[in-house]
Amino acid sequence: MATVLENLNLEEGKSEALRAALSCVAEATAFDDGPRYSAKVSRELARIIVCRSYAKPLLELSHLMVAASLPDGRYEDLFWGISRASSGEFRRSFAALEGASPQIRISEHGISHNDGIDGFQVSYARMPLLAALLEFMVTTIGYVEIDAMTTPVRQRAVSHKDVLETARAMQRSLYGYLKEHLPPVQRQRRERHFLSYVEAHAGNRSGADVITDDAVLGYWFEFAEGIRRTAWMYRRALMKAARGNWQPALPMLPLCSRGAGRAVSMPRVKLIMILRCVRLNRSP
Repeated sequence: MATVLENLNLEEGKSEALRAALSCVAEATAFDDGPRYSAKVSRELARIIVCRSYAKPLLELSHLMVAASLPDGRYEDLFWGISRASSGEFRRSFAALEGASPQIRISEHGISHNDGIDGFQVSYARMPLLAALLEFMVTTIGYVEIDAMTTPVRQRAVSHKDVLETARAMQRSLYGYLKEHLPPVQRQRRERHFLSYVEAHAGNRSGADVITDDAVLGYWFEFAEGIRRTAWMYRRALMKAARGNWQPALPMLPLCSRGAGRAVSMPRVKLIMILRCVRLNRSP
């Protein structure tokens, strides 16, 4: 059930351009026409993009760029020279670069970038996801832009400060792109908050069937109780709904209908439809 609800959250609100970009990476093929990335990697890529949890992966990718660019500053051969993005393929590719730089240590488990002060390791198990992230960045931000952002860590001995600046540059570019192609962060937080409540109160139900009239009302009434500021906001919304004083604006919980692929049943409680039309200005 958790996977079904997570899918609802991951799919909600993505622009067609973002859907196409993620599909482009997921459908990339290896030399034998099989999938270049596993379904697990494609799903994890979608999760970190939609949930905006890309800061650490982009830092890892920036460190990986240092090693992948040995010895001539080019990273394309290592990332796209392999057929299928797997930990085994990356292990074999890096084995051929052992000893190419004193800054890079290549081991059985991954690569380490050491600038003489600090060390940072990227495991082979993470590299397929980082390769998919790089392909997504090239698809959405552009090859020329990514090449320019990563140049400082590919053409000379670099410190961790240099790597951090490169990661931040890529984070800013991705943030700007997603601002145009995903719902606002507050809306995403509200929807995740609701789905967490639904999952915890699912009982024997599964999948989209857990999103019922009782679940929606239970969510609102539970968080309307208490003395917290958020409880006051829930109570205010309920009072507006009870008076019929609402604005048909952005639904607070669009997953109650569109995301589940069906309409919430309405034989008993007209309040359900009203609540979906209440705008809250702050997230729970």
